[in-house]
Amino acid sequence: MANWSLVIGINDYQNRLRSLKYAKKDAELMRDYFQEQKFEQVFYFADDSPPIQAPDGSSQQTKPTYSNIISFLYDFFEEPKLDVGDNFWFFFSGHGLRHQGQDYLVPSGGNPRIIEQTNISLTYLTSRLRRCGADNVILLLDACRNENDFSNKSVGWHSQKGVITIASCSPQQESYEIPELKQGSFTYALEEGLNFQGENNCATVERLYNHLRYRVPEINRIYNKPEQLPYAVVEPATKYYYILLPQQATSQDVATLREEALDAEGEGNLEEAKNLIRRVLAFSPTDRRVLKIYERIITKIATSQPNVTPSPQPTINPQLSKSSTTLANQLKTFSFQTIIVNSRGETIKEESKTASYFTEDLGNGVTLDMVSIPAGEFMMGTDDEEIKRLSQKYPKYIEAWKNFLKENNLDYNPNPFEWEAPQHRVSLQSFFMGKYLVTQAQWQAIASREDLKIKRDLKANPSYFKGDDNLPVEQVSWYDAVEFCARLTKLTGRNYRLPSEAEWEYACRAEPPLAPPSKRGEQESSLKSDPPKSPLKKDSPKSPLKRVTLYSSQSPLKRGTLYSPFYFGETITSDLANYNGHYTFAEESKGEYREKTTAVGIFPPNGFGLYDMHGNLWEWCADPFHENYKNAPQDGRVWDEYNNDNHYHYYLEHLDKLLSLDNIVVVWSDSWYNNPQGCRSANRFNVIARDGGNNLGFRVMSYFRSNS
Repeated sequence: MANWSLVIGINDYQNRLRSLKYAKKDAELMRDYFQEQKFEQVFYFADDSPPIQAPDGSSQQTKPTYSNIISFLYDFFEEPKLDVGDNFWFFFSGHGLRHQGQDYLVPSGGNPRIIEQTNISLTYLTSRLRRCGADNVILLLDACRNENDFSNKSVGWHSQKGVITIASCSPQQESYEIPELKQGSFTYALEEGLNFQGENNCATVERLYNHLRYRVPEINRIYNKPEQLPYAVVEPATKYYYILLPQQATSQDVATLREEALDAEGEGNLEEAKNLIRRVLAFSPTDRRVLKIYERIITKIATSQPNVTPSPQPTINPQLSKSSTTLANQLKTFSFQTIIVNSRGETIKEESKTASYFTEDLGNGVTLDMVSIPAGEFMMGTDDEEIKRLSQKYPKYIEAWKNFLKENNLDYNPNPFEWEAPQHRVSLQSFFMGKYLVTQAQWQAIASREDLKIKRDLKANPSYFKGDDNLPVEQVSWYDAVEFCARLTKLTGRNYRLPSEAEWEYACRAEPPLAPPSKRGEQESSLKSDPPKSPLKKDSPKSPLKRVTLYSSQSPLKRGTLYSPFYFGETITSDLANYNGHYTFAEESKGEYREKTTAVGIFPPNGFGLYDMHGNLWEWCADPFHENYKNAPQDGRVWDEYNNDNHYHYYLEHLDKLLSLDNIVVVWSDSWYNNPQGCRSANRFNVIARDGGNNLGFRVMSYFRSNS
């Protein structure tokens, strides 16, 4: 992001215009600020400023006369020198006039009785500045300095296309100099705001404008000057969210800019969306999610142009097997950061990790990332002591469930925590799992294609929460999710299905067990010093999937093995996941209850590089529900005693049977609506397969099917 500026300050006026005292000083201060911020170019025009070199090598005079300013605007802005994502700042301190509905800046020697011939039209000024190539031109106009003879209106309130204009006062008001400050009140407040640090900084257009609207009237009141209220015209309005000061911008500023880009895209304002997302890329150049948004917008722009052939949909692959050798050549690696917290929700460990993945092309710029989950074994479920502790801590939860079962004549164990027992060893082969919950964009890419339909119609836009293609799809039943997987298989030639509940819990935990109770303090202490090496190792090209065991020699796999309740550690906070943060699990503070889904990937991932495995949405699994783990399989397969013909594994071949099942099936992870204890890695629940509320979604998994 490049920054250029042109700064003009004029004290000396003739032709019945009163000279000013502090306009030049205001300009000097702004020039110094821009130079301190290391702007690439700072052009300065004042009564005694030195000449600069013109593009042709000649000397350009900088005394702010009409001729010099017009010459500069013509010579320096004939060809673009900046690019989209850059800023050009224009600061003017002096007199301003309005004439026949047009704004004019008064240069040195300007005559209020010969306006069009001796003063600079703001429309002409902005048309030249916009030729610089930057998509963001900022006009800061400290004009109309209480010159009552010839103008009783401020300048800058007329909209200038594609420009941010902040004028020192509103229409019908005047701009005042403060002798005690030896500055104009507007520029004093402006410089103050630009220099703010910390959470009160003015990094965005919106925050800078709000600061000026509050601070300038306050300064005038302190020094007994009439009311002066700065006024902004921002075109388009999305530029209110533009980041002016990158060093002071927060992650929320960048997120807001991204959301504005998505809104603009959704409304069909593709050029605006492109400019917004390019500004996000200036701060997050390696963010794959942002890159995908940018690529999607560029594709939409290209396909909306006349005489441009839209990019074709991916063709359906007739083969249902892709070898591991072929896939190994497609694998890429991504880096991510994991976080571990203590019982107070305080970060005690951060670790950089990598994982392998491949990408499926779903068409129209929509892709699906599948993350490599290494083979391994773990103790599934919750140990007896932890179940006892949870039961004692949440008696009201158990009582409410008991009453529900009684009212609905359901014969289940009334303590849902006991559904997580007995703890048992499970060994799994390697597989791939969706990096994110299936998004609305991914759902639409598959559901809207009639050529992919197998048995069941799918609504293209079933979700209750809308407004962002990266929100997870919800209000889809288990049958809908199964049809989606079958269609995805048909499209890609790779076998896709819902995960078994063993696969889901293993992929969610992605962690070794806790140390025995006597050594937990020791373990937390070690987390604060040198962290142990991750069990995940960089994949080799020939053998992309390494085996990992979620235990150590100090914690053998057996009944009573203790895991952290969350992949974040001892508790969870609403900064780490989307759930009802008005409730707590351990000693953490209460947090935010968003009351809706959030876009995938905005919270930290787990140790395998999977996102949103806690909260946001309950996730469909393939298994029929069992109220405990007695006689559960130990190989990670789908648990159905009555159907052992592998129809859960090959959806295309067994879709009729799957869609005819009248199951109550397992869901995991809890949702935006629920309390933190439901977000634990081991928490499971049951839902009728035909249901599909706005708290239900899914992610897909895939694996290598043997050709033998």
